[in-house]
Formats: sequence, C-alpha cells, structure tokens
Amino acid sequence: MARGLLTNRMIIVGWLCGLGIALVLVDVATILPYLRPEDWNPPPPKPNEFVLDTMIIHCSLVGWVGAWGYIAALLWWPLAAWRFIAGFRSGVHPTVREWAVFGAVPLLATALQLLVWLTPLRRVSGLPVF
Repeated sequence: MARGLLTNRMIIVGWLCGLGIALVLVDVATILPYLRPEDWNPPPPKPNEFVLDTMIIHCSLVGWVGAWGYIAALLWWPLAAWRFIAGFRSGVHPTVREWAVFGAVPLLATALQLLVWLTPLRRVSGLPVF
C-alpha cells in the first residue's frame, strides 16, 4: 500500500469533521420548512432606521454534535493543507483517500455556507457563518 501524506488517524478525524459538517447541514436544512413567509421577503428598512432583525434558533442535538465537527474542521483542514504542501515539496504525493477527505471537508463547509447565505437563515444568530 502506498504511503501517503496523512496518517490514518488524520484521515479518520477528517471524515469525522466532514460528518459533523454534514450533520449541521441536515439540521439547518430541516429548519427551512418552518420559516414564516415574511422571513423569506422581509420589508426593506426605512431611511435612518436601525434594524436589529435577528432570528434566534436552537439547533437540535444533531446540530450541536455536528458543530463540534465544524469547529474541529477549522483546525484539521489547515493542518492537513500544511501536510500536503510539505509532502509536495518533498516529492510525496497524496493517495486517493487523502484527496477525497481533503476535498470533502471544504466542500461540505462551502455547501453549509451557501445554504445559510442563500436563505433567510443568514439573519439567524448562532449559526456558523463567515
């Protein structure tokens, strides 16, 4: 078996991070049917009016557990990227398993960000939005 850049433990942690982000994605997607119609098209603010229009939601246990995977991914992905860069410099190439996990984590995080930003959930307090 070819030796790659990431240890088996790092690959497993990466997939757990991806699973966590997927759990948050599912939890957030289940909120959408319960939003009111006025949440989708809020009235524009009046001139010189400060609007503090924030919805507050409480994620389920699935979302809470998944949030830990999201937080861990913020630490795991830069470390994995550093290992990839160091490996490329030394001439070692990643395996298919490593490419899969290295691509899946940011892809899931991007999907979560798009779901939040393209729906009224962008005004929700407590969701991981950058």
